[in-house]
Amino acid sequence: VSRPAPDPNAKQEETFKDLLTITIHRYGYMLKGKNRSIDQLERDLTRLASFSKNVSVIIRCTADSQHERLVNVLNICAKVGLKKLSVFSM
Repeated sequence: VSRPAPDPNAKQEETFKDLLTITIHRYGYMLKGKNRSIDQLERDLTRLASFSKNVSVIIRCTADSQHERLVNVLNICAKVGLKKLSVFSM
């Protein structure tokens, strides 16, 4: 199969992993293994969405997490345009 050469003038997007995991636990949130406040999480997701909105987000909730925290994360994802979401409890 012959493929055309890439366009040298095309804008290069910063690449990200196709999968992001957010953990919601009793005391807050974790992203990339680090505890985050809701404000920090919103900044991180806003930045990520500015590069790519095609990232799949897995939201893991512990049994003792507050439902309100899940709603907060879902609202932030909607606000920044992340739509590929999966939610599960652990």
